[in-house]
Amino acid sequence: MTVPSSPPSRLDLGVGWIGLKHGFLLKGRSTKKGRVSKKSPESQKSGDNMEKQSTSNANNVFHPQNLNEEVNDSSSRASINIILNHDFSGGLHLWHPNCCDAFVISEESGNSEGIPAKLSGRYAVVTNRSECWQGLEQDITNQVSMGSTYTVCAWVAVSGAHHSISDVLATLKLEYQDSAVSYLFIGRISATRERWEKVEGTFSLSTMPDRVLFYLEGPSPGVDLLIRSVMVSCSSSAEYDGRSTGSICDEDENIVLNPKFDDGLQNWSGRGCKIVLHDSMADGKVLPMSGKFFASTADRTQNWNGIQQEITGRVKRKIAYEVAAVVRIYGNNVTSSDLRATLWVQAADLREQYIGIASVQATDKDWVQLKGKFLLNGSPSRAVIYLEGPSPGTDILLNNLVVKHAAKVPPSSPPVIKDATFGVNIIANSNLSDGTNGWFPLGNCTLSIGNGSPHILPPMARDSLRHEPLSGRYILVTKRTQTWMGPAQMITDKLKLYLTYQVSAWVRIGTGATRPQNINVALGVDSQWVNGGQVEINDDRWHEIGGSFRIEKQPAKLKSETDKIRKRNVILKFSTSDSTTLLGTNVKIRQMQNSFPFGSCVSRSNIDNEDFVDFFSKNFNWAVFGNELKWYWTEAQQGNLNYKDADELLNFCVSHNIQVRGHCIFWEVESAVQTWIRTLNKNDLMSAVQNRLSSLLTRYKGKFKHYDVNNEMLHGSFYQDHLGKDIRANMFKNANQLDPSAILFVNDYHIEDGSDSQSSPEKYIEHILDLQEQGAPVGGIGIQGHIDSPVGPIVCSALDKLGILGLPIWFTELDVSSNNEYVRADDLEVMLREAFAHPAVDGVMLWGFWELFMSRDNAHLVNAEGDINVAGKRYLALKQEWLTRTHGHIDEQGQFEFRGFHGSYEVEVVTLSKKVTKTFIVDEGLEPVAIALKRETDKIRKRNVILKFSTSDSTTLLGTNVKIRQVQNSFPFGSCVSRSNIDNEDFVDFFSKNFNWAVFGNELKWYWTEAQQGNLNYKDADELLNFCVSHNIQVRGHCIFWEVESAVQTWIRTLNNNDLMSAVQNRLSGLLTRYKGKFKHYDVNNEMLHGSFYQDHLGKDIRVNMFKIANQLDPSAILFVNDYHIEDGCDSRSSPEKYIDHILDLQERGAPVGGIGIQGHIDSPVGPIVCSALDKLGILGLPIWFTELDVSSDNEYVRADDLEVMLREAFAHPAVDGVMLWGFWELFMSRDNAHLVNAEGDINVAGKRYLDLKQEWLTRAHGHIDEQGQFEFRGFHGSYEVEVVAHSKKVTKTFIVDEGLEPVAIAINL
Repeated sequence: MTVPSSPPSRLDLGVGWIGLKHGFLLKGRSTKKGRVSKKSPESQKSGDNMEKQSTSNANNVFHPQNLNEEVNDSSSRASINIILNHDFSGGLHLWHPNCCDAFVISEESGNSEGIPAKLSGRYAVVTNRSECWQGLEQDITNQVSMGSTYTVCAWVAVSGAHHSISDVLATLKLEYQDSAVSYLFIGRISATRERWEKVEGTFSLSTMPDRVLFYLEGPSPGVDLLIRSVMVSCSSSAEYDGRSTGSICDEDENIVLNPKFDDGLQNWSGRGCKIVLHDSMADGKVLPMSGKFFASTADRTQNWNGIQQEITGRVKRKIAYEVAAVVRIYGNNVTSSDLRATLWVQAADLREQYIGIASVQATDKDWVQLKGKFLLNGSPSRAVIYLEGPSPGTDILLNNLVVKHAAKVPPSSPPVIKDATFGVNIIANSNLSDGTNGWFPLGNCTLSIGNGSPHILPPMARDSLRHEPLSGRYILVTKRTQTWMGPAQMITDKLKLYLTYQVSAWVRIGTGATRPQNINVALGVDSQWVNGGQVEINDDRWHEIGGSFRIEKQPAKLKSETDKIRKRNVILKFSTSDSTTLLGTNVKIRQMQNSFPFGSCVSRSNIDNEDFVDFFSKNFNWAVFGNELKWYWTEAQQGNLNYKDADELLNFCVSHNIQVRGHCIFWEVESAVQTWIRTLNKNDLMSAVQNRLSSLLTRYKGKFKHYDVNNEMLHGSFYQDHLGKDIRANMFKNANQLDPSAILFVNDYHIEDGSDSQSSPEKYIEHILDLQEQGAPVGGIGIQGHIDSPVGPIVCSALDKLGILGLPIWFTELDVSSNNEYVRADDLEVMLREAFAHPAVDGVMLWGFWELFMSRDNAHLVNAEGDINVAGKRYLALKQEWLTRTHGHIDEQGQFEFRGFHGSYEVEVVTLSKKVTKTFIVDEGLEPVAIALKRETDKIRKRNVILKFSTSDSTTLLGTNVKIRQVQNSFPFGSCVSRSNIDNEDFVDFFSKNFNWAVFGNELKWYWTEAQQGNLNYKDADELLNFCVSHNIQVRGHCIFWEVESAVQTWIRTLNNNDLMSAVQNRLSGLLTRYKGKFKHYDVNNEMLHGSFYQDHLGKDIRVNMFKIANQLDPSAILFVNDYHIEDGCDSRSSPEKYIDHILDLQERGAPVGGIGIQGHIDSPVGPIVCSALDKLGILGLPIWFTELDVSSDNEYVRADDLEVMLREAFAHPAVDGVMLWGFWELFMSRDNAHLVNAEGDINVAGKRYLDLKQEWLTRAHGHIDEQGQFEFRGFHGSYEVEVVAHSKKVTKTFIVDEGLEPVAIAINL
């Protein structure tokens, strides 16, 4: 980069700040690579001569304590500012005006004459400048080090100019003892008169000068330079947060323009109303809280009317913003109202989203602060922030609004808990052996001692308390006049911060109660009450009450329970095709994924954030939608159905092989029911309920594994109140009829923690049994799990009780909240261990994990910008703990045994000659599972060969050296190719060397050959076919028809049935007559499991007739079915079983189906799953081809591994006859991150893996001719070259090894 020798001459003016980024690296001391100074010769001799005594403002006295505060504050930041007194809070201390004057303007003193009022606050003024290079400098010699990169940001302005623009520069002066002074340019800004702007840049020192001065300069002589603050931080230090985006100035930058209305209403507007500027209201009773002005609304007629500003272009995706506004309300006799800050976002596709940022109870008496945070996942085309909420007629007042990059919350420190004792009761005189000593009555009630309570500990406390049998005494409380009155004890000095305490007691009520009574254990903490447990009692028996308010102890029994129910004994049985001994062979076992469902809530906007997607897809295997499937989302207004968000989320989950729960069909709590439903009469409500069931479950039949049918029936009764008790059971019955494959769940909260008498385990059991007795097919129990201070035994006790029903239990919405990340991590671990160790629990869903996208604060595992916190790391550590790793050696029985968690595994076997990797799955089960691991490749892709040599002169060949080299494996490995590809000679070279089959991407499809009716275009297909023939490459024909309507061209969709039938016949005749005998295969009607256009318009027989007519027109071609997601188990429409039924149906009606096409667009393939699908399809006896294989991952190594899994499974399976890749060259593939060769011809890791496998599947052998004149070997099918060296001459011959089970004898005459 060329550094200008001097600042360019510009027209200079007034005041302004503009952002500029620049960078440099100092390579040496020579001034040729630095800035040529315009300073006087005297000033270049000595740095001291450059300094002139400043003219200081007498009001700005330097206070050392201010500087100390500044330094301390800076040192606490992730990126430390090396500029001292950076904001001039200490006057000009440590700053030096360079041959000019300077003074500081304080907030109290106000601006000097000629400086606009909008440049408020504290800042330095550099004046009496007679040269461009004169400015303000600070010596940073002792603050910088060689090799580090420093980031610079300064807020500057100019004043006193008469032109429109003036340059401000950031510069380094570098002084060396043995050479001239050099000047280094950092950054420049063209400043205007209107506002503060920032000059930015970076620098790095590769050698260390004797003195380093940082200074700001640049405006023309006579123009004053204004400096508000300067930051220089080391961006390459260990303390620097490398993930941070933006500059070091960003943390102070408000993206709201004119935030205090100093420029009137500029940049502001009314949202559906008017706005007005004020300096006071109500005869001076309403004044600004800060500054001089505030704005108000006028003529509000809707709740959403308010004050707004567009922040498009200034708000960035994946950045957490904090919002602070000073607000109040006025008028309409409203004294208090909810006031909200909302962000309206519009995407490029015009999708709208409303993001609630914060709310506050505003009053007409005082200004209040509204604070919140938000983060955008996607890139908006428009973004508007606005205030709304009060009822129409009530005005919103706004004094100022700040939206800036949120400061990162410093990480929590582990709680320090000294002398903690576990299993010890902290209640004094708990067995009442000393009467009521230690106890006191809370309120005006009376305590006395009675006898006859249970002598055993409550069940929930037995595993956690070390305690003698109870005494049988109890406290009797009488003369109670308030619900809160009862026995109490002071325990302040016995509690330790961050420990969780378990509460357990026996309680009962006296006679005379006419209805159920709630009994609570409560803790008075300062002025707040904390719930320690609750139970509802309606008889005079003793009842257990239990709860908690914090613990860390992990029950010792959990690990053994976990191993018992989540692991299985495994016997791997190894064998080889050639009977080679494997005794002592090294084996390494690595579990890739635990099959236990760990899932999370996800929302539509989340999947626009690639960091969220990366964490989610790597660490969860189930999903549930936050709102997008709820009725109030899919039909907010009657009749206006919106499934777009749910569809996109479902497609995302399918593409990432993630199972999905359906939450929820209905929600029984009235506040969660949309307004239009609440206003319906009984008949219309019943119709709406039936329509909801039919619409949702028909649309998504087979796609959601679970449904929460009617959410929170223990806490709400809207539908039951309006439609009768039977409606709940009928919802389950109708849902089961519409989608029999889905498991139907009840779902409710506070089941597991003992803190809510409405939802105890006992009441939940009664509720479920009642539904079942009415015929409701309840298939699962949902425990939401919004819990604080969980205690393992209490959770376990609830699970034990619910477990007697024999239904699978899922934690459906688990979150734990604590502002201390370590405590949050401990609580999360308690819950996950209890769930994973309990045999009745079948899955755990977190109710989110990403900050700002959770329903509860301080419950996240990952902060808004992607940093994993302590709780997140704990979750990942548990996931790792629950993966099995082991190693050892194969025993004399050819076996290796271990005990491992259920899930998918990879085993690596290393012999002396090769390393073999196989995958397998350990399913649930009590008995040991035996898994046979043998590589079928050698068995089915090789053949024994006997080469029989002879000579014309009967010369003996005994001992003659033989070298065998396979030239090509005959197994079909092909690729998709397009017409434009063959114009690229690099593409042609790779393609022709590494593939022996081809398929055209689009050029044979009907929408390509006849885009407009009657205008046939076979030119591209002809040229591609000629290319393949010239390179001896076989070709598949893809495809004659495509059954999916979106792939059918418009003119065909508009035909009537008769004309459509004629068009179909013409297509068959035109294509198959033209290319008769030239295409080895045809995909006759593509994707019949996923589309039905031709069948819908021409009847069911059309599919069979397409096959019959194609066979008549070209009997030599093998006719294929072809579809996707057959092999991966992620699409219920196209399971192997459904594909088999489909093929058998075609064959039974006479279709000559000759081959099975599996497209193979797959992610994260698991070998055993693929193999299982191939085994099932193999029973049909038809050749199977992977017709469009691609695997996608932005990590090339992962892509290579996935591709290897697929190719090895295909090559090792006897039913598979060929593999076609759906392209290999970047930018010419239908899926991103699936290529093997980049756009400019470089082979990536996946491409090299493909070539390595091709090499592995070529046979090399050598040896000597035996006494029978023969040489034997076992080799892959294909073409070979044999080289024989005898009697001083070398002879080379070629031969072919065809498929076959018997050894093949090949005569070679030398």
